[in-house]
Amino acid sequence: MEFLTSLFTGPIGAIFTGVFGSLISNVFNYFKEKQLHKQKLELLVQARADREIDHRFALEEADKNMQIRKAEIEGAIDLKEAEGFIKSQEGINTLLLKASIMERMLDNKGKMRWATIPIGLLIALLFGMVDFVKHMMRPGLTLFLIIMFANVLRKALAILENANYVWAPDQAVEIVMIAVNASTLLTVTAVSWWFCDRQISKFVMRKMGANVR
Repeated sequence: MEFLTSLFTGPIGAIFTGVFGSLISNVFNYFKEKQLHKQKLELLVQARADREIDHRFALEEADKNMQIRKAEIEGAIDLKEAEGFIKSQEGINTLLLKASIMERMLDNKGKMRWATIPIGLLIALLFGMVDFVKHMMRPGLTLFLIIMFANVLRKALAILENANYVWAPDQAVEIVMIAVNASTLLTVTAVSWWFCDRQISKFVMRKMGANVR
């Protein structure tokens, strides 16, 4: 017993307790460093996840901004096209023969009155003809197309009535149907085009302040 006591209380015991304490301290430090490393790793993983979330949100935000910008650009283009269309309609509805110009030419009371009145009448005649042709172009073209395809239908029927050639029933029906369908399609297209154009012209005139129905 005394030997064991002297062993632990003597130099050997001091060495043993020192080694044991060092071992315990190193084990404790190992687990402490491992815990710190685990915490750092978790923080890095969380930081990476946060960056990915921020990146995804940034991409979504950029995509939304691009869509908004695209819609704004498309809206601006549509608006410019509408404005250009209205301007073109205004140009169609604008008369070349201005009343103010004619009044200025016809109200001349000077020595050149004998020349300005005939020139004014000639200009009025020419501008009036241009305005008439411009405003009658669509209805005139519509009427021309209707008459032309009515004539095509008449000639198709005349060919079918020709006794020099015997048409099979299916051939005769096919020719008549082609002529009828073409005439119907073109007539409806021309009439609806003219009707819609009149409605658009009225809309533009209302935008310009005219009282039309």
